Amino acid sequence: MYLASIVHDEDSSTAQKILDGCIGRLKTQGVCVQRLNNAVYVQEDGRTDKCVVSLDGLHTYLIFQDLGTESQSCRLNPAALAEAATVLHEVRSNRPDLVIINRFGVVEARGEGLVQEFADLFSDGLPVLTLLNRKYLQQWQEFTGGMAEILPAEEADVNNWLRRIGVTAGGCGKHCVNR
Repeated sequence: MYLASIVHDEDSSTAQKILDGCIGRLKTQGVCVQRLNNAVYVQEDGRTDKCVVSLDGLHTYLIFQDLGTESQSCRLNPAALAEAATVLHEVRSNRPDLVIINRFGVVEARGEGLVQEFADLFSDGLPVLTLLNRKYLQQWQEFTGGMAEILPAEEADVNNWLRRIGVTAGGCGKHCVNR
């Protein structure tokens, strides 16, 4: 199983920068990377919020909903997350060199969210890399049967894992969407 998570604490910014750098570097080397990745969305009023961006970079999914400033509820919008997940279904037929899923987070730790997409991709033997908050490490290990590699948020460790599993250019040819 070619599955790994970059583990971070509450602040995921370092891990996200490593992941973004990895995507950029691999794409310039001709490696087919398909992804559902975190990004920052700038709203019309200038406020920013997190979102996820599709494989081709053309679709932005606003997975957080505005519940008002006084709300203590989870802002994650399950319907928007489900819509974003649909882009991962096309990955299976494209056979990329590497799939990046933005994170195994709170909803996946509960057995929801992108759990089925993770399972389908690594069942198909596709290399999958994701971010993982340390507080969900136990659920991640249970979900993967302890077979996923746990990587520290260090660029060298991520690069070593990619080399060990043989991520190289040329995996999906004309079907690859690398933007």
